[in-house]
Amino acid sequence: MIERGNVRVVDSGEAGQHYLRFESRGHDGTWHVVCATGLVDTVSIWDERPVAKSEDPLCEWKEAGDPAPRAVTGFFDKVSPSAGGSSLALSRDVGGRVVEETVSLKDDAPIHVRVRCTDIGGRRRPFELGRLMTNLYFLPEGKAARSTEPLDFAWLPLLHKEKDHVCGDHFFRSPAAMVASGGFFAALVPDLDALAARGPVRHALDLRVTDTLVEAPRLSYGLCPWEPHGHVHAIHTADMFSPVSGEELAYEFDLFVGTTADYRQVPRLVGSWLWERYGRRFLEDARPQVLPFEEYGRTYVYAEELPRSVKWTGDEKAPRAGIDNRDRRGANFHAWENDLNVAYGIRHYGMKWGDASLARIADGILRMYLDSPRRDGAFPCVFNFRANAYEGTLYWTGRAVDPREGFDAAAMGVATWWALLMADDFGDDGTLRNAAAGYARFLRDMQLPSGAVPTYFTRNLQPARQLLQSATTCISGAVLARVARLTGDARIRDAALRAGRWAADNAVPGLVFDDFEAYYSCSPKPLHAVDYWTGIRPHCNLSIQWGCDQMLSLYELTGDPAWLDTGEYLLGILSLYQQVWSPPFYTEYLFGGFGVMNTDGE
Repeated sequence: MIERGNVRVVDSGEAGQHYLRFESRGHDGTWHVVCATGLVDTVSIWDERPVAKSEDPLCEWKEAGDPAPRAVTGFFDKVSPSAGGSSLALSRDVGGRVVEETVSLKDDAPIHVRVRCTDIGGRRRPFELGRLMTNLYFLPEGKAARSTEPLDFAWLPLLHKEKDHVCGDHFFRSPAAMVASGGFFAALVPDLDALAARGPVRHALDLRVTDTLVEAPRLSYGLCPWEPHGHVHAIHTADMFSPVSGEELAYEFDLFVGTTADYRQVPRLVGSWLWERYGRRFLEDARPQVLPFEEYGRTYVYAEELPRSVKWTGDEKAPRAGIDNRDRRGANFHAWENDLNVAYGIRHYGMKWGDASLARIADGILRMYLDSPRRDGAFPCVFNFRANAYEGTLYWTGRAVDPREGFDAAAMGVATWWALLMADDFGDDGTLRNAAAGYARFLRDMQLPSGAVPTYFTRNLQPARQLLQSATTCISGAVLARVARLTGDARIRDAALRAGRWAADNAVPGLVFDDFEAYYSCSPKPLHAVDYWTGIRPHCNLSIQWGCDQMLSLYELTGDPAWLDTGEYLLGILSLYQQVWSPPFYTEYLFGGFGVMNTDGE
């Protein structure tokens, strides 16, 4: 056994079947099992004879010239504690090679685990590796039998759509597998410095609640060849092997275990650890930008690209402008591409540089937005230059309803949000705020009894059943809260609070951030989709961002710190999509960028 602070690791098992228990000291000073690499269970519910079960280590390989794969699953046969009592090493012979798992404890740090595989006697025999992985079970108080379900919190950067899917290292932005239930939590975080020295075999992370040897959530990490499945999933199949020339194979990870009264502290803890250990270092070397944004815009984008992209329409006295995106049918005021976002930057630099031509483009874009024909406050969000007409929304994202003549609350909400930001920062004669107030009244009138706001409306302003109650409510709720604060309208304020309560009760607890992109983009899935192996819902970081905006706006409206606390939790979830490092196995410098969804590799 090794112990440090409130964590201890206990060697369990006997007769050559060793596994580890990871325990945490509670507030009352007693020790509690949180997770383990094995468990003494019964043969079955009908046969109560005790039997030890473990899947650590998991090793699959093929010897050179031997087409038949070999496998070893579970238990180490040797244990050797360090002299100082700060580490524990377990090992076993696997086909003439030694797999060694070393667990170390340090002050103010998580449990650190290093696994390596070396040839016995220094030989360097080539072979092919299928998998070498560590499997840990989440076993609060040593209980299995699915006693932790439903989990209070579960996180994996990439979900499963098929049984063979894993989370490959391409998806390691801020990588972690996390679970929490009943006041206990565990989080497995790959060591990114060790991963940077990755050898010939790719790495993968996994979490499964079902389809495991022990009926308990299983967190896994290690060496695992995988391939992209489309560009939205990663797959490892039984016939995938990577050639190894005989060099030492190794991987490392950090393990957090403990108790908490609030599961929302778990992603905060892990996110802070990732940024303290890796993000700060990379932030000091923010490449590849070589010019300030201002000079990049002045020299290249505004000088070359903007004149080619802007298209004008309307009469000479009140010309309208937009970015003519032919792949999106023209100028877009959509949740993906929104010309008001462009106009904001153009207005800022136009004012700073005293550039009247930029100011004219920003004015033209605002006019394009304001001239969109309103129906009870709702408005179409695409201007088709070829048809010289406004259209409802982007076809891809609204095709299940009425994309040409219907209305899209995600698009209208984002456009209104940017209009309010422009009014705040660049002034407004009341036109932008009046348009926002008209749209807020539309949202108020269309709000469902539950507090949710539908995503899509037909040409007759009837709510569509697709995404009827979804996380699109967050951007609608953000607009309602902002307008309520600006106008003092009591009915809009009430609608904003109802939308906030809906989001807090329905979207936040299970991270059900199911906006249009999670279903209608390049990662299609049913509207009722769930990861069968983890229970995690697919979601998109777009609506998580809207949730942050909504909670901040509600805090500003009410002064209630509970909204701010929820918003900070969602900001922590959003941060788990951010690239906290730059993997050296890619030529691009990727630090700082964001992924899109938990079912997408972009």
